[in-house]
Amino acid sequence: YSPTLAPAARGPVIEGAVLEQPAQLAPPLNVGPLAPEQWLAWLDAQPHAIFAAKTGGGKSTIAKYGLLPRIDGGKSIFIIDPHSSGWFDLPGVGGGEDWQQVEAAMMAVYAEYKRRLHTRDEYKRETGQELADDHFPRITVVFDEANNAKAAFERIYSGARRRLDPWPLFAQCLGSGARKVSMSVRMLVQSPLVEDLGLSGGLRENFTRIALDINTIRQM
Repeated sequence: YSPTLAPAARGPVIEGAVLEQPAQLAPPLNVGPLAPEQWLAWLDAQPHAIFAAKTGGGKSTIAKYGLLPRIDGGKSIFIIDPHSSGWFDLPGVGGGEDWQQVEAAMMAVYAEYKRRLHTRDEYKRETGQELADDHFPRITVVFDEANNAKAAFERIYSGARRRLDPWPLFAQCLGSGARKVSMSVRMLVQSPLVEDLGLSGGLRENFTRIALDINTIRQM
């Protein structure tokens, strides 16, 4: 239905039924597939991204494809993957749900983030200027099954064994300041809601959220 179009022309009467010509509507604009070079360039420009879908929904496939420009450009990639999905034969840590190794990897990333932030702050204090955008080599942190890791740490560090849960420290700091020091985060999860990752709603704008199945789209 379109209020700007005249009523359809009435057709001939056949055996008491009135046939009407359907109005010819113009095809919608900006709808349809994009060429890979277009959306890959767009995705590569996003500092942080969340790929969300149910199991088997294509999270790993689309995330791997999105890494190609950075791999081809010689950028550093650091992969944390409790399920060892395989990332172009790049080495990863945490396979077999080795949460101790996952935690060590998270803290290594956090330590690099703090080191870069300290260098940036020192330079600004000494010169009154910001470091050049390309001062630090770009590093992309890929975290597969991130929602499962968060749940695992909540379980491990509760009750009698309670100690500092590494997840809030990792997620909050990387979500808020990592892009300032050329660190990019790609999280693969089953929910597109940043709150389910322990992030505040205010950090939603820092992550480009990509839903890959209809239920996840509705949830987002």
